Amino acid sequence: MTYCSPMWGLALLLMVAVPCYTHRTPASIIQYNGYPAEVHNVTTKDGYILQLDRIPRPGARVVFLANQMAGSAASYLVLGKGKALAFLLYDAGFDVWLGNFRGTPFSLNHVHLKSSDDAFWKFGWHENGALDNPAMLEYVLARSGQRDLVFGAHSMGGTSFFVMASERPDLAARVRAAFLFAPAVFMTRTKDEHLLAVEPIVNITQAASERLHEHRRPTQLLEKVADELCTGATSAATATSRRQFCDIAGRAAGPHRFGYTSPLYFADGATVRQVLHTAQLAGSQRPAFRQYDYGSEAANVAQYGSPVPPDYRLDTITTPVYLYNGKGDLTCTPADQVLLKSRLRNVRRFFLSPNDAFGHYNFVRDRDIVKDMWQFVLADMKPFAKQSLLKKSISILRNFMKQFTKTFW
Repeated sequence: MTYCSPMWGLALLLMVAVPCYTHRTPASIIQYNGYPAEVHNVTTKDGYILQLDRIPRPGARVVFLANQMAGSAASYLVLGKGKALAFLLYDAGFDVWLGNFRGTPFSLNHVHLKSSDDAFWKFGWHENGALDNPAMLEYVLARSGQRDLVFGAHSMGGTSFFVMASERPDLAARVRAAFLFAPAVFMTRTKDEHLLAVEPIVNITQAASERLHEHRRPTQLLEKVADELCTGATSAATATSRRQFCDIAGRAAGPHRFGYTSPLYFADGATVRQVLHTAQLAGSQRPAFRQYDYGSEAANVAQYGSPVPPDYRLDTITTPVYLYNGKGDLTCTPADQVLLKSRLRNVRRFFLSPNDAFGHYNFVRDRDIVKDMWQFVLADMKPFAKQSLLKKSISILRNFMKQFTKTFW
């Protein structure tokens, strides 16, 4: 097979060699690898039109995969047959559904906003979890005729699960199990230079985002912040807490232009609020998984009725959770993952890859991913694919009757 490098989105940031696909959509990748494909659309309560991709196996147990920051459904497909998680799960007997959060290349429509409108991009991963996941999961359950499903996600996709489970316990009750790969939840021990560079200037960047009407492109916004914050006399007076940012900005090629190798570069597809919310977790004085801080007590009181954003209620989540991590993960460190495990009530598995070098992005770029991770994940997930013949028949009949009624009444 011929490989191309780089590819779009997350793969572009990681410089991953992936197969050359003529049409770079999830459905075309699925079909290229010899599998059936369906494309669905669902509208959220606040008007975003999201694309769902499916590798259909009617009547089988549903598994839903949520994408990471700057990723899409394609993240679980690009490594191809025999290596990509979505194909492995289909081969294991699942009905595979893949979500595309708002703002991904395949979910750029809204009932009244255009993707060129700055207002379209005023969202973070709270909205991904509290609004996108419910819309997609309710649609998937209704369309498939299933009463529950298995949830899988990497990084911010895992973050979105905990947001949903905290905000919508009724829907979390319909998740039979959650398989989460390095979920970004507690970040106080992160060694990710992207987050550590941004954390000291979160409030400044937040204010600049509103003033400049730039919520879509974090990198371009940070370039403008650096131009204002780290030049001339301003640089000399810069507070100690900001010097790390200015030092990094000063090393960038040209007048504060951040390329792929800069810790201030974020791939297209990430929003300003997604980045800033994650950076806020990295800067917490105490380990916390809390809602977005709007930058002032007054703004937080207006949003939450409290000067401090509320914590997500991890202690109320009873869904069986399976956690998979890499010993070499500098973004979601093993130490932070251990802390997450201690805050959850029903962790069924806590796994570290036997490959000591396995890091955060190996989940999407590792060509030895089956040996390093997926073989262990599949061993845990396969029992959930099993359903009795009676349950399969009921599910297929229920789905048929819904489609029949929709067509003729």
